[in-house]
Amino acid sequence: MLAIFLIQFVIMKIYKILPETNHSGDSGRDAFFVPFQDARQLKISFWKIDDIPDTLSTDTIYFDANFNLISIYDFPYLDVSIPVMSDKMIRSLGSKGTLNCDLYPVIMLKDTFLESKFDKNKKLRTNVPIDNRFSVIHLKSYFECFDYEKSKFITYQGSNSITISDMVLKKQSVDFPSIFRVKEEISSLFVTEETKMKFEENKVRGVAYNEIAISSTV
Repeated sequence: MLAIFLIQFVIMKIYKILPETNHSGDSGRDAFFVPFQDARQLKISFWKIDDIPDTLSTDTIYFDANFNLISIYDFPYLDVSIPVMSDKMIRSLGSKGTLNCDLYPVIMLKDTFLESKFDKNKKLRTNVPIDNRFSVIHLKSYFECFDYEKSKFITYQGSNSITISDMVLKKQSVDFPSIFRVKEEISSLFVTEETKMKFEENKVRGVAYNEIAISSTV
């Protein structure tokens, strides 16, 4: 009975995940977004629930990257708030069919390659060193679990947005998804203790975990 209780206690832990920001030895980023036409709209679309328009999703997503770092870390620290993960990190989350997500391939370009990376037609040159083990993950739903009574937040008159200073999630009668978003803080990603353990088992690197409180009643 005690063993069952301990397993349930562990699984109920929830974490907000962020890229580690200090593994480069300074505050520098691991990779920098390479802008293109409609890039701003694309970045906004990744945090929406709706499908990303085909006119945007067909563009290749490029980053100028420090290959010494992205060869090691699976959740790169970027200059834009787009959720980019390595193939290994994504596989650790479970099958794509259970995640309700879309994946968009990312090509990392070696930042120390000083020649022109693109030709006059804006096509990537074949001699540019690349790393294509990464994708943007777009979660297409959110989990309704925010505890308005126990969380601390500020509301704004005439707006649906809030600023959260202390988040508490409601305990659920069903399992939390392996990775999910919360409507009240849609630009953040949350994982379960089980997912954290899978990351650690698979040696997924570059992830910082911020434990989120869970209310004691459903």
